[in-house]
Amino acid sequence: MMKKLVVFALLFGLMLFRVANADTMKDFVRISCIPEVGLLDVEYRGLHDSVARDPKGLDARTAPLARDGFHDPHGLEFSCDLGGVTYTISADQGPTSNGVCGGNPEVHLTVTRAGDQFLSDVVFGENCYERPSVMRVTVGDGPNSWRGRETQLCHATGKGTDPVVCDWTFGGPDAFGKRFPINQNRLQNMVTRQEPR
Repeated sequence: MMKKLVVFALLFGLMLFRVANADTMKDFVRISCIPEVGLLDVEYRGLHDSVARDPKGLDARTAPLARDGFHDPHGLEFSCDLGGVTYTISADQGPTSNGVCGGNPEVHLTVTRAGDQFLSDVVFGENCYERPSVMRVTVGDGPNSWRGRETQLCHATGKGTDPVVCDWTFGGPDAFGKRFPINQNRLQNMVTRQEPR
């Protein structure tokens, strides 16, 4: 009789309490494309799950967020035409898993300018593996960029205590030819100062 009472008490207790969900962040690629001023800004943003997700329908917030520039990185393809110069932003993020860092898979970003590689499959945003990553890229380009072509690239070392560092590149094709394209190996070399920033 005592065993039945204990089992009943446990089952009754479980029914009283709802399952708790852990606080999580959802990764987004924040894109602002403003051709009228020759601006493209691509930034990593992590939004708290209470804003980014709806437990009644996991995709219910995707469209409104994307409309205002917060794009889900899963299979993202976005184009921005800055007065005849087209930038294509591609991002992807693996599925979550139960493995090491599986709850927060890396986002990978590729950006092309007029079909040429600009950023190539770099880690984008915060990541569990503490790898160097691009946090933001801001581009001025096309006829409406009054200073001409310029790019600010902000990157992190991957270590939580290190600050994000931003570098500017501006000028003609030679300056951009020395700096870009950037892939993950080159980003690693920039962060560890094996290559000048």
